[in-house]
Amino acid sequence: MRTFIGILLLMGLLKKPDINSYWCRDPLFTTPVFSAAMPRDRFLLLLKFWHLNNNTDMPAADAPWRDRLFKPRPVLTHLLQHFQAAFEPGQDTAIDESLLLWKGRLLFKQYIPLKRARFGIKSFMLCDSSGYTYRFRVYTGKDENTEAMNEVLPEGCASMGCSAKEVVHLMLPLLNKGHKLFVDNWYSSVDLFSFLHSKGTSCCGTLRANRAPLCLRQLQIPKGRTESCVSEPLLAQKFVDKRDVYMLTTCHPPQGTGEKPPAIVEYNQKMGAVDRHDQMLQPYDATRKSLKWYKKLCIRFIQIGLLNAFILYQKAGNEGTFLSFQKDVLSDLIFGDGNPADAVEDDHSVRLYGRHFVEVLPATEKKARPQKKCRVCARKGTRRDTRYYCPDCPSKPGLCLVGCYKKYHTERFFWRQ
Repeated sequence: MRTFIGILLLMGLLKKPDINSYWCRDPLFTTPVFSAAMPRDRFLLLLKFWHLNNNTDMPAADAPWRDRLFKPRPVLTHLLQHFQAAFEPGQDTAIDESLLLWKGRLLFKQYIPLKRARFGIKSFMLCDSSGYTYRFRVYTGKDENTEAMNEVLPEGCASMGCSAKEVVHLMLPLLNKGHKLFVDNWYSSVDLFSFLHSKGTSCCGTLRANRAPLCLRQLQIPKGRTESCVSEPLLAQKFVDKRDVYMLTTCHPPQGTGEKPPAIVEYNQKMGAVDRHDQMLQPYDATRKSLKWYKKLCIRFIQIGLLNAFILYQKAGNEGTFLSFQKDVLSDLIFGDGNPADAVEDDHSVRLYGRHFVEVLPATEKKARPQKKCRVCARKGTRRDTRYYCPDCPSKPGLCLVGCYKKYHTERFFWRQ
């Protein structure tokens, strides 16, 4: 399974149109590492029967306690526990949504026009300013998520809206620790910010106009000016730029009317943790079109775990890019302690170039005149043994001295007549 997971993630680094292309033998498209790691048919068989939970334990479809994430639940729970155990976030944190593309039928599929995917499975992410995902929650519908959260939320949250409850649920392990949270206007509300302040957590975020104080909304102020409304510990502000911008904060003091609010400056600097996390994953996205949404979701969160490991690797003082880090990790997953170059026995990349010299097969303990089957003749369906081979090709193929040796090293499709 280590090799199987490694191949799935490697497909995110090497993009091809379909899965069969990774085992293609055409010299223009061949990638020898896949056939060296695992036969194609075995990989497709593992992918077909790849299950993340025991289906015999799945509740009935009409059961009131049914978990819509039953199939990927063991993987999600495992990752959530280890994300929290491996790292304690810094003072600055941010909460935002992440959307995994999914256009098939799904009860809890969401539409978010501002996201790149637009349609898909929504996850609420709590990230450190470095992009480390500390906690997450997959959205499975308003009713199911609300019922599950109400069982664990502290007192004083019953009257809050769904968005505020999501924030409190994600922040539970970090309350009363002096953290600073940044959220967008979908989460910001007076009830939420007041509750977080009572739990030793300051908060800053943009505010929707219909949630802003009436006195600020009615003010007509010129461009570049700021007006504030204070009700301890809350500070509401209106700043006019190209449009009216409303802010709500419990961690910034009021300032003069002729300057850009510090709350906006800091919000712009520190709110992008989740977007930064998505940007780092996008070039190496290993998710592929699938009929099973839970397999695609599982691959995405395994990649999030890989990104978290890279962030911790950097925090430990190591250097390197996310690409080089993935290369080392995937090499270990696929080949263990072995050398990938030793496992790849495909000559396409070297047989047509360079200088190659024929040699006679050396004697062995059992045979004074050993022989090999000819690679070219075998591909044509003819069995012919020869005493000659090419020591300069990686697989050291046996080749007939007359005809086949030249054909193998000069023709791209040497098996054609």
